[in-house]
Amino acid sequence: WPLFGPEKAIAWLDAPLKDELFGSRELDLGFDDILAFSIYERLTQVDYNWFNQEMADQVRRFGKIKMYVELEDFEGMSLKAVWADLKSGLKFYRDIKKVALVGDEGWLKNATKVADFLTPGIELEYFDITEKHKALDWLQ
Repeated sequence: WPLFGPEKAIAWLDAPLKDELFGSRELDLGFDDILAFSIYERLTQVDYNWFNQEMADQVRRFGKIKMYVELEDFEGMSLKAVWADLKSGLKFYRDIKKVALVGDEGWLKNATKVADFLTPGIELEYFDITEKHKALDWLQ
């Protein structure tokens, strides 16, 4: 400890691993009642910690969650993110009203259909990246 002290040691222990860095960012679309974010590359547990905080805030402010999710070059999820996804999905399942998935990857349209079937009570819809305005209209 004499080389770098307890504060630096704690900061080092708390620092995210490379696979725990953000794979998402918030988008400002001008609607307070829509939680909007972009997912890129690889989702991590850090992302889900952020999502959970934002979803809790959305429920507190508006009662229900409406999400606009834009996917860019999505590569998948870390194992910690899969676990965090399962936990947050169960925690906020009844609070999610609508989710607009926006992207230009062919598999996303079919994945949305499957996810919509597996999540009764939540409206899911896929929109091509060129249809952002349609996605926002649908969420209203």
